[in-house]
Amino acid sequence: MRIGILSAVRRSPEEKEKRTRILSKMVAGSAKLDIIPSDSPLEQLQTLDDHKIATPYMVEAAKREEGRYGAYIIGCLGDAGLQELRRSTRTPIIPPSRSAYMMAATLFDRFAILVNNEEGVELRKTVLQEMGIDQCLARMVVTDMAPLDYVHKPDQAMERLKNLLKDGADGALAIIPTCASLVMLLEERGIHNMAGMRVLNPLCVSIRLAETICGS
Repeated sequence: MRIGILSAVRRSPEEKEKRTRILSKMVAGSAKLDIIPSDSPLEQLQTLDDHKIATPYMVEAAKREEGRYGAYIIGCLGDAGLQELRRSTRTPIIPPSRSAYMMAATLFDRFAILVNNEEGVELRKTVLQEMGIDQCLARMVVTDMAPLDYVHKPDQAMERLKNLLKDGADGALAIIPTCASLVMLLEERGIHNMAGMRVLNPLCVSIRLAETICGS
């Protein structure tokens, strides 16, 4: 069975190949993983308006590939287009950040979230409240970096994260990066612990869920 990651942005062939290689290493069973391209005009998602722009392109891609995949994973870690996608296809839609939040709340008393900007903070707080697990949030850490910064300025990004987390995150035992480009950077560098906190990778969590659904 195949797992499809619905891309919310336009990527170069080289970047798509690199991400496919990194993500495929997260697959534990026999399932095959593809990044499904869309015709999105965006190179990165930074705002809720960007989410709205990208959503119809992901919906179109999901409809086009209907029946080829056992599960879809939303490629945006803001879980962009979740409701629209679920209304448009019978294929299970896995929202990576929501999946990671629920796992973190199940495993740990307190967890932290890495987010790119203040608009993202409010979105994630609302999601945690809707899920009924907002009491588990220790801290929201704002990086003030754009997704492409993690791609083009990786050393600067890692130094900023080190400084932001030098004092921990208010007792959190795990930390969840909620930007796909940041997840790729951490995986590429083999970073699974930051400031004494386990890094809970939303895409890895989602792949495990997809494998369960697909029977891999």
